Amino acid sequence: MRQRMPIVLAGAALVVAVLGVTPLGHAAGRGLAAVGVPFAKQAGNAAKLNGHRSTLSGAARTIPVVGANGKLPASLGAIGPQGLQGERGPKGEKGDQGGIGPSDGYFDTNDGPITLQAGPSTRVGTVPVPGPGTYVLWGKALFTADPSHVNFTSSVCSLATAETNVFDLGWAFVPPGGVETVSVLSAQTFSSATAVNFYCNVNGISTVRAIKLAAIKVGSLKTTTG
Repeated sequence: MRQRMPIVLAGAALVVAVLGVTPLGHAAGRGLAAVGVPFAKQAGNAAKLNGHRSTLSGAARTIPVVGANGKLPASLGAIGPQGLQGERGPKGEKGDQGGIGPSDGYFDTNDGPITLQAGPSTRVGTVPVPGPGTYVLWGKALFTADPSHVNFTSSVCSLATAETNVFDLGWAFVPPGGVETVSVLSAQTFSSATAVNFYCNVNGISTVRAIKLAAIKVGSLKTTTG
């Protein structure tokens, strides 16, 4: 109804303009005045909501509005103290397993040949262990016994951080002029940086070549006993 009222008034005003010079026109003008005055009074109250005006002071029977400081009037009361912390919620579901972390490997090779004679062990390879962690260690070497030796040559290799801290031993009896491979394998957990060495010795005269030594750091290691 309110949307049609301006259209009605505009139409009535046109009629008045046409008939204004006639007695009938004067009567129409008085009728429009009677209709328009109440409507104008209603429009004049557009600043109110349900008959209540807005204020910055928060006076009684008014609608308080936020001031330039972004806050409601102080007369409405101060903000209360923060409430107590609520109870802890239930434990969430277990997340998906993460991906496998990076694996670092260290590899040492020595083509040789290195001549070994009966006596103390000779270090033929070394790999670094740069920090704490669990490592899989592996090494091998190829022995050739002196053909002039009349007996089998005992050929031994060890995997160790020092000659007195041995992780594994590999042993072979090589016939005169024969060739044998000696291998060692271990898994160790280190608490600090160190080095892993590959030691070899014989009870006669031999040459050792194709020496390989590896250390691979793993995120975790599960061992079994067969």
